Amino acid sequence: MKIHLITLTAVALSIPIWAQQTNELSRPEIDEKREKNERVHRPRREWSAEEKAAMDERRLQLMEKTLKEIGVTEEQKIQIFELQKNLKEQMRTAYQDIQTKKEHLSELEKSGATEETIYAAIDEVSDAQAAQMKILARNRMLMERILGKEKFKRFMDSARNKWREHGRRGGSGVPPRP
Repeated sequence: MKIHLITLTAVALSIPIWAQQTNELSRPEIDEKREKNERVHRPRREWSAEEKAAMDERRLQLMEKTLKEIGVTEEQKIQIFELQKNLKEQMRTAYQDIQTKKEHLSELEKSGATEETIYAAIDEVSDAQAAQMKILARNRMLMERILGKEKFKRFMDSARNKWREHGRRGGSGVPPRP
């Protein structure tokens, strides 16, 4: 009887392992890159202009709905939309800067650069990431100034709930808190 229970327990515990999905691809070029200890970049899906416009429109509709729910005035709404437009541009620039610096760091590592040079490149990457976090923090403070503490808290709580509703996982501070 004990043997049967042990066997059943072992089988029951191993079922999740068999059912587990993986994102591993067995393409030869990916395997080759892994053997060389290089980063594997999977191509990102390219969005058409229509898809981007539709996504932006949906994002604006969600924000407008949320702002309406918390009782924002028309003047505040205009200020927030302008602030978010500027944020998007600043974040795009900051992201591109970070990516450029990461690529430079990767090239330095591949070329066998000196330790000091690599450390300087790492400092550049971390400075660019810090600049991006400052943009987020500045945006948060400006939003709070426009909305006031209570409305801002309700807006962020609503944004976090919508984020979770759409299947994105995260910690307690999603969307991220700088």
